Amino acid sequence: MYAVNTIGSVSGTLAAGFLLIPRLGLPTTLAVAAFCLVAAALAVVAAADVNDRTRLVGYAMSAVAVAAIVLAPQWDRALIASGVYLLRAVRAESLDLDTQLKAGTLLYYKDGAPATVSVKRLTGTTTLAVDGKTDASNRSDMLTQKLVAHLPMLLHPKPAHGLPSSASAAASRSEQR
Repeated sequence: MYAVNTIGSVSGTLAAGFLLIPRLGLPTTLAVAAFCLVAAALAVVAAADVNDRTRLVGYAMSAVAVAAIVLAPQWDRALIASGVYLLRAVRAESLDLDTQLKAGTLLYYKDGAPATVSVKRLTGTTTLAVDGKTDASNRSDMLTQKLVAHLPMLLHPKPAHGLPSSASAAASRSEQR
């Protein structure tokens, strides 16, 4: 039994990370997983040695679960990309939270197995965020991003070429020329 559980866990993780999420996206993958769980619950209810009333309750609960999956609202990408967990301390009290979190224009959004990457423009600032945390922008943190390129160039005897190793380093590529 443990071997079957382990094989199922490993194969499910590999399928989700390498097949389903890249092809279907995170929300659809989660819905597929939820439908699989409901199907497994229905199989258990059908095979169980229980009275008709208990079986009917099992079927009814499965129907409720399917309805919840189907009727669930679409994911709000702007809200997911907003970094809500970071904004609690810096939130302006004069605006409601929903307005602040959805401000700006979402230019790019991509779900992946390891992270969600987004690019957003707000009042002339373009930011690249990973899981809602800004990692690079063309504004206030530009000095830090340039420092990422300057330090290695200062230590190298003849810095002619370089390879950016992160989003902030990529923003500083022009500093190497």
